[in-house]
Amino acid sequence: MSDPMHYYLGMKSSGVLAAFFGGVVAGLSMPRGTTSPVRLVATAVGTITSIYVSPLTAALLRSWVPLGPDEVLALAGFVTGALGFVVVTGASAVLRRLRDRAPDVIEDAVRHRLGVDDREEPGR
Repeated sequence: MSDPMHYYLGMKSSGVLAAFFGGVVAGLSMPRGTTSPVRLVATAVGTITSIYVSPLTAALLRSWVPLGPDEVLALAGFVTGALGFVVVTGASAVLRRLRDRAPDVIEDAVRHRLGVDDREEPGR
């Protein structure tokens, strides 16, 4: 019988398990005082991120680590799972900053394109 995880998620069970344990490490390594729901979210986000990013991570690791393809994928799954929450949190912060600055950036681009200078006063 084929691996059901590979059929549904596109990753072998060993990789999914490594991703999950990497996510668990992410959840457990959060600062003291972190609530259980936040730890659970960190575990889930680390696991989900790892399932979909691990093939890329494994491709990068293959040239550095002298292991077989399954072992490299498991290593990539664990590492990506452990770091997945940090990466997603950081990417979210960057995207929020870009979103918040978007109106200013668009206005500046339009002003530049139209040749409008901020130093000019309207009506002159």
